Amino acid sequence: MQERDVPTPPPTLNAWPLLLDTHVLLELWLFRQPSLMGLGQALLQGDLHWIASAPMLEELAHVRARPWPERWTPDPILLAPEAICRLAPHPTQAAPWRCSDPDDQKFLDLALALSPIRLWSRDRALLHWRKKAALRGVLIQTPEAGWADWLNRSASTS
Repeated sequence: MQERDVPTPPPTLNAWPLLLDTHVLLELWLFRQPSLMGLGQALLQGDLHWIASAPMLEELAHVRARPWPERWTPDPILLAPEAICRLAPHPTQAAPWRCSDPDDQKFLDLALALSPIRLWSRDRALLHWRKKAALRGVLIQTPEAGWADWLNRSASTS
């Protein structure tokens, strides 16, 4: 794998703050899911602001360190996510919603602390809380649904 510089996104007015679960990040920068390529570009351009806490980056590092088949070569951004994410302190207060997967609770906790915010995930344990979280300003969506909202928002402001 050839190293390349990972650009720091420039500040963009009206950029959406966004939490991304670990699997979405792997789909984007390891598996290179075609439906998420626009998301990657928007993150690099600073149109979307990915926010993470230290526990989230630790989980990503743990998963990233697993042995992957050669066909899955991580993008350099996956190896240095701090270059484009904004680090937020992990909240001291837990969200009132208890995730059935304890490893995913950190996403709900940070989402509530940063509300209003969007959390993009495919994880059923997180998506389960969509309706209740929305009442507190946390919009939990699949990345495709969130991306469609972003494109619709961008189209309406042009």
